Amino acid sequence: MDNELLKAISEILDEKLQPIKEDVEGLKSDVGSLKENMKILSNKVEILEVKQNMTYEKLEILELKQTRTHEKLNNLSLDVKQAERNIRKDIHKLNDETETIIEVLQQNELIPR
Repeated sequence: MDNELLKAISEILDEKLQPIKEDVEGLKSDVGSLKENMKILSNKVEILEVKQNMTYEKLEILELKQTRTHEKLNNLSLDVKQAERNIRKDIHKLNDETETIIEVLQQNELIPR
């Protein structure tokens, strides 16, 4: 009788525990899916970090190019100002020389006054 009682208790316990076993199996499956999703997310985060680093490096390059371009623009602006000053000097000198030539020609009566 003890064996029959134990067998009956075992069957009742198996019957009662079956939904719990199914729930545990479902949870194991869910945890496995979550782990896989976490791996996928981790890989995506790594890819994003690599892309972020590449973008940062490109930004640094752009900043260097912008700085260099700004320096070249400043140098060009200075060159233009110097050229303008030199041209003004040359024009002034030519005007003086032209006035001198005209005066000499007028004194020698080669052109009318």
